[in-house]
Amino acid sequence: MKRGIVIAVALGLVGCKASIKEAAIIAAIESKVRLPVNARPLDAYARFYAYGPDDVVVGNYLIPPSEPDLKLCEEEKAIEKKENVEGESASRYCPPPRGVGAGEHRWMSNYKWLPGGYDGGCNYIDVIYDLASERFLKVECHGSVE
Repeated sequence: MKRGIVIAVALGLVGCKASIKEAAIIAAIESKVRLPVNARPLDAYARFYAYGPDDVVVGNYLIPPSEPDLKLCEEEKAIEKKENVEGESASRYCPPPRGVGAGEHRWMSNYKWLPGGYDGGCNYIDVIYDLASERFLKVECHGSVE
């Protein structure tokens, strides 16, 4: 049964910029991850993944706003255009396809373009997964809310 779910998830992600290999990695991570005590359930988060340095996968989980914030979305797009990385990152403020909603995940081409924040407590969760050992090196709430 579990194998069938992994295959279904893997096939479902092919159209979401994730190859079958990355889809299988996401399925493995999400089937094993144990969120911090103060975190919400996994499906409450929009989840972003990318290969990081040293044979790891870097993940950022965030609670998306209930409605897209088009002003902040446009500000992010302007920054990307200025930095010549237009369309390379994902946003918590934009509607799909650039934005990702709760319960959705996306594979990114570069870990430097993962969305994140400077605080937020368990509204943001940082994940680092070692591919060789298939173990988590980090699953932590990101900063504190002040």
